[in-house]
Amino acid sequence: MFVFIALSTLAVPAMLCAQEPGVKGKGVLLLVDGRRIAGNIQQSLKGYRIRSTGTIINVKKDEVQRWIPESELLRSFGELEQMKRAYTPFAIAQRSIWAFENGLGDQAWPLVARLLKMGEKPAGLAKLYDLAALDLIANTRRRASIAAQSKDLLQSIRKPKGNAIRAAKNEITSRALVHLLQQEARKTQNQQRKLTKSKTKSLPASQSAVRKFGEDALDPLRRKTAREALLRFDRASQNFVYRLAVRYPTGSNRRAIVDQVNNNKLNDDAAVYLGKFLMQTKPALLKTRTADVLGALGSPKALPALEKTKEVVAAYKMRKRRDGSAGSIRAYISITTQQAYVRDFNVEVAQAAAIADPVIDVIRSGVVLDVKVLGVQWTRHILNLQNSLDRAVARIEKRMGK
Repeated sequence: MFVFIALSTLAVPAMLCAQEPGVKGKGVLLLVDGRRIAGNIQQSLKGYRIRSTGTIINVKKDEVQRWIPESELLRSFGELEQMKRAYTPFAIAQRSIWAFENGLGDQAWPLVARLLKMGEKPAGLAKLYDLAALDLIANTRRRASIAAQSKDLLQSIRKPKGNAIRAAKNEITSRALVHLLQQEARKTQNQQRKLTKSKTKSLPASQSAVRKFGEDALDPLRRKTAREALLRFDRASQNFVYRLAVRYPTGSNRRAIVDQVNNNKLNDDAAVYLGKFLMQTKPALLKTRTADVLGALGSPKALPALEKTKEVVAAYKMRKRRDGSAGSIRAYISITTQQAYVRDFNVEVAQAAAIADPVIDVIRSGVVLDVKVLGVQWTRHILNLQNSLDRAVARIEKRMGK
């Protein structure tokens, strides 16, 4: 708390700069009501025009108390760095917040990178991450659509390769995407009501773009960032990510999604949703994959659905064994040849003459195949499903300590 007080008092000298006529450039406007607006400022006849966090704000002259140029802000920021205990996690977070609020993003990002590398979670971290996300959005195409801004953020992701600032921006990008998704959701709220009444469903453009990146992006880092944003957005987006884990077979993609769900502490929610999906879906292959995902999540809330499905599968197997077939389909095919021959002669005697009357018969040779389908294919799928269900239950119970 000592550092926070020092930060507040040190910011005062910068505010003592007198308002200059013809202002143009980066800085901060201190308003009469106590608000501070940072950005690119240009003075007009009626007041001030400010580009701040991707938006344009117009302020009247009588609403402005002081203008603080960027040079004064940089001087104050340098003084903050010289303070005692300036590099404790709390002090770093507060200086980063101060820098973002005063439009000094270039100075704030190295501090954010340092804080993330430390792995600490000081007070004010949520506010810092929100300000960092807004700074990322402000540096995208300002007049573009929200969907285009979302794509720009995802396409800007690069492998850090030792660059701590790039790693920090990659980490914050998911939060910036959530801001854009929420912004678009607010704008389209009335439109969504109309679509609901007409029973027509359509995703907003930005949500569709982020989902596409989360599902099909070639770069695994971009896929991960898009999925992280979806997991933090709303329930429908979370369910999409859960289904995405079922879509992929066993491998790195599925493990990455399960790890993200667990890291966001959504494994119980995912288990409830996928448990319903397990009991409702028809194909045995989808059931098998769903059971594997539930086992990987390790949530006890998946046990009721797994046990119920095991009972259904056992009853299905018994019924098939009792019937002796999968549908009792029977058919036959006959492939034969016929050969005529003289089997015997009937002798007829007339007027002292004997006449041999031949007796003709036919020899049939070939193959007649009579078959009954016993359902070999369904047996394999059912056995795979049963094994997956048993493994999932065993993994969850092991995690529970049973």
